[in-house]
Formats: sequence, C-alpha cells, structure tokens
Amino acid sequence: MLWTATPAGAAGPPLKLVSEMNVNPRLLQLEFSTPAMAEGAAAARVLLPAGYEESKREYPVIYLLHGAGYDERGWSEEGRVEEIVGDRKVIVVMPNGGGNGYYTDWYNGGDFGPPAYETFHIGQLLPYVDDHFRTKDERGGRVVAGFSMSGFGAMSYAARHPDLFSGAFSFSGAVDTNFAPFRAIGEASSLADGGEYAAIWGPRATEEVRWRAKNPWDLAPNLKGMTLQLYTGNGAPGGPFGGDPGLDIVELGVNLMSHSLDDRLTDLGIAHDFNDYGPGTHDWPYYSRDLEWSLPAMMGTFRDPPPPPRRFVHRRVEPKYSAYGFDVKLKRPVLEFSQLDAKASGRRFTLSGSGSARVKTPPLKPGRRYVVKVKGDAGKVKRTLRADGDGRLSFRISLGRPNPSQEYTVESVATGGPAVRRAAVTIRPR
Repeated sequence: MLWTATPAGAAGPPLKLVSEMNVNPRLLQLEFSTPAMAEGAAAARVLLPAGYEESKREYPVIYLLHGAGYDERGWSEEGRVEEIVGDRKVIVVMPNGGGNGYYTDWYNGGDFGPPAYETFHIGQLLPYVDDHFRTKDERGGRVVAGFSMSGFGAMSYAARHPDLFSGAFSFSGAVDTNFAPFRAIGEASSLADGGEYAAIWGPRATEEVRWRAKNPWDLAPNLKGMTLQLYTGNGAPGGPFGGDPGLDIVELGVNLMSHSLDDRLTDLGIAHDFNDYGPGTHDWPYYSRDLEWSLPAMMGTFRDPPPPPRRFVHRRVEPKYSAYGFDVKLKRPVLEFSQLDAKASGRRFTLSGSGSARVKTPPLKPGRRYVVKVKGDAGKVKRTLRADGDGRLSFRISLGRPNPSQEYTVESVATGGPAVRRAAVTIRPR
C-alpha cells in the first residue's frame, strides 16, 4: 500500500470522551475512545491556568509531549510542570504518545491502523481541545514541545503542520533519525509497545522514505517562520543535577542529532536558538530546566506571534497534503518527496516531483476569473479559471512521467535517484 487511506494527521471521527477526572483542581485526566488508538491508549492530561473557571478569556496552548517510557502523566508526575508553569495564563495539553510511539501513524507492515498517534493528536485531540476549552484557536495560539522521543515529535509535528503551530521546542530531542546509531533503535522501538519489529516506519533498508517523511532534519525547510529552540547536553558527567559518573551515551547521541538539525537550519537560513549546555544527562531534571528556560520564549511567541512566512517551502512524502491554504494531491505509483515553493498569496508557486498533481490554491476573490500559466519540464499550459465560492482555484499540473521506484530504495539509487520535474505557476486576474 502506498500510504494510509487517510493522510497522517488528517481529521478522523470525533473523539468520544469516555471519562474525565480531576487529578487536582487545575489538572484534568481525559480518556477517549477512537478507532485511531487501541482501547485505553487515547488519553491526555490538561493543565488549566489558575482562575480558568471564573475567567471568560481565551488562552494559548502548549502541547507538551512526553518521551519514551512515559505517558500522559509524565510531565505532571515527573517533570514538575505545574510548578514550572506557575500562574502563567496558558493551557498545557499533555497527550499519551505511547511508550515508544514516536508520534507517528504506524506503518504496521502495510496494514496501518492503530496506533495512529499523529491522527489522534493532530486530527482529533487538537480540534477537541479547541472545541471544549477556551483556547486561542489559531496558529499564533499554539506551540509544541517535548524531550527525547517527543523532541522528535515536537519538531516533526511542527514541520508537518506549520499552519497549526507558531513555535517548536526540543529538549534533548532525537531530531535526526538519519543518525546511523539510531536506526537499530528505531526499528526495534515498536517491540517495546507490543508491535511487530519495524512496525513504526518499516525496515529502514526498504522503507527509508517513510522514515524521512517524519524526520525533522528532512523536513527542516518547513519550519521557517516559527519560534524554534533546541536544548541539549553532551552526556559528560559534571552537570548540576549529578547522574552517572561516566558518559551518558543516550544524551551524547541526541546531542549529535541536535547539532545535525542546528547545522541544517543554519544552512537553510532559518532563525532558531540552539543551546548546548555541556555536561548533563538524559534525565528529568534537565528536561524540566529546559522547559523553565524556554517558557519565556513560548509566552513571548503567544504575545507577539511570528507571522506565516511570505514565501515558504513545504516538503512532503504523502501524495496528499495541505500547507498554508494550499491543498496538493499527487498521482504517482511510488513514494517520494515533493516540494511546494510558494508565496503565501497563492499567486506564484513551484511544485516539484513526478507524475501529476491537482492543486487547490489559498483563497483569492470568489467568482473572479483568473489566468493560470503553468510552465515546466512537462511543457506550458495557459487557461482561464473562475474562483469558487471560497475564492479558490483548482487545477491539474503535469510533472511528467512518474518515477518507477520508491525513493531511497536500491532500485531508485541505482538509477541516480528519482527524476525531479518542476512546474512554475503564475496566477493573474483576467
């Protein structure tokens, strides 16, 4: 199967609330039922600001994800989240991401199905939170953060859904799964959650493109226009919170991954903050301190959100995706990256890939006629189209003959990798 029948992270059936419990006056434990998750696995804790019940104001939301070996209780039971957040006027949502779920809709050998963490978190829980709590239901009212496995999750979710989040924060995050020592860990992680071997993204040797489809390093261009922070220690002893007297190889590993993403963002000219604080281990005291250090930037982002970029690049593997008002649906027989390079106005963009695509633009003027010119490797086309009632145009783009082999496979590499064809589009009022 090429990909899931429902694009990862897309809205599924509404969540059914099974139970709601007050852990304390400000902290709620929510249990849900959804086909995206196994029974009992769809859960979240929600930390409300002091005075929430008496207030009528809307609050921004921090989606605070947990690392491997924990669940939705991690930050409240181990990470001191209530103490750290204090009286700040913000809602904190802490969903269950599985002991080793990696914030992904699992591949499961091509069967897909549960667990589908991205669908649960992005497609279902996020709308539920906006519908049932007084939130600032907009990009500028959300950031996402996490440590270790969830540092990966935070950066991956932000890169895959840049129109939903205005900031992403990684604390000792596994933010580059191309890091060779991680590959065996990534393949075996599903076993700890009761899945088959390599169930999350498939075997790296044959399904590398699925790994890269969720990897923050590969998706780094998508992070432009957000508040971005990376924190990491180097695993050496001598940090302020003690720990093992020897080298912590896990923290050393995520340090190297964090440096890799830092270099990538720097090469792309994407603004971000990087803090390698030196000696420190892969443990809660450091994640909690990272949250303390990053909270001022989170709250500053809520006060003065970075605007969506006037020009953006969005890279995706899925044959169907959306970004900043564009909807793209590709027709091709294999998985490979495509790239949308666009102005936010929707009047100029370039699409790269192979096969053909149907593109729906951001809103222009409803009912107005526009001249659409497409010029690319597959030829030139000029047509006049009328915007629909929402002001959007929908049209087909040819990207030439589709590639026969999935990207990064032996067959694709043997032929020099996928042929990438481009089509430049300009749209003008008639």
